[in-house]
Amino acid sequence: MEQASAVLYHLISSFSVELNVTEYYYKSTMQSSVVLGLLCCLCISAMAQEAAKEAPAKPAFCKSIDCPMFTSVEKDGYSVRTYTEATRWVGTSTTSYTFWMSMGGGSSGMFNKLFKYIGGENVMGKKIAMTAPVLMDYETVSTGWFGQTKMTMWFYVTDPNSPMPTSGDLEMTTLPAGLTLAVRSFKTWGVTLPWLWGRNVDALKKAVGKGNFVETKYFTASYDGPWAFSRHNEVMIIPKPM
Repeated sequence: MEQASAVLYHLISSFSVELNVTEYYYKSTMQSSVVLGLLCCLCISAMAQEAAKEAPAKPAFCKSIDCPMFTSVEKDGYSVRTYTEATRWVGTSTTSYTFWMSMGGGSSGMFNKLFKYIGGENVMGKKIAMTAPVLMDYETVSTGWFGQTKMTMWFYVTDPNSPMPTSGDLEMTTLPAGLTLAVRSFKTWGVTLPWLWGRNVDALKKAVGKGNFVETKYFTASYDGPWAFSRHNEVMIIPKPM
C-alpha cells in the first residue's frame, strides 16, 4: 500500500512539473510573439513614415485638379524642381514675332485647339479632364528687331496611353522622369498681365546666374481657370549641369 502511494505521488509530482514547464513555455512563447508583433508594427510604421516623407505630395496650388508630381529644393530667389514621373502632354505650336508673343499674342487660338482635343476630338472620341498647368514653351528662333520665337502650348494628360489627336496641328510628347527645372513662382489677382511673365523670367535668370542655364528657351505655367481670382503662376528655365 505504501509502495502504491509512493508511485501515485511520484506520478502526480511528475505531471505537476510537466504542467508547470508547459505553462512556462506557453507564457514565454506568447510573450515573445507579442514582443515580435510589436516590433514588426513599429518597423512597418517607421517605413511608412519614411516613404511618406520621400513621396511627393500633390501641390496645394493644384487644388482639385491633377498636375505633375515633383520634389523641390529651395534656393535664393528660385527653386530647383525635379519631376518624379514621366509625364504625357498634348501641344500645338506657332512661330511669330517675339514682341507680339511677349504681349500675349497668338495664344488664344492655340488654347481652343487643345480644348477641342480634350473635349473629344481625338481618335477615340474620348473626353479628357482638364488638368494643370497650361504650359507655354518659348524657344528663340532669331534675334534682333524682327526676331522670332517658336511658342508651344501644352496640356498635361494623366493617362500615358491617352488617345492621339485627330488634328494635324497637335502633337503628343512624353517628358522623362527626372526632368529638372529652375522655377520662380509668383501670385497675381484677377488677371496675369503679359509683361509680368517677362519680368519674372528676367528675375529668375538673374537668380540662377548668367551661363548657368539654357539661354534660348524658357517656360511659363498657369494653374488656374479663367475665373479664378487668386492665381498661381510660374516661370521656368533649364539649368545647365553643375
